[in-house]
Amino acid sequence: MRGATIRTIVGDVHAGARTAEAIARETVVRLAAYEAIQPEAWISRVPEQDLYAQAREIDQRVARGESLPLAGVPVAVK
Repeated sequence: MRGATIRTIVGDVHAGARTAEAIARETVVRLAAYEAIQPEAWISRVPEQDLYAQAREIDQRVARGESLPLAGVPVAVK
């Protein structure tokens, strides 16, 4: 996923090439690696199980034909 654009991620999720859940799992791995370098970067994070549940919901909505403009895109607010 490294270097992927928003357009690429959304396109992949809507095309079924990747799932929002898979992207969420990749993101958690990258967050853990970054946390080892700079642990104070995160004030608060959504618990992993909640994140995966939300990603599965996105995948289900896309599978039903919904067009979600940011489907699968990881977002951080600081």
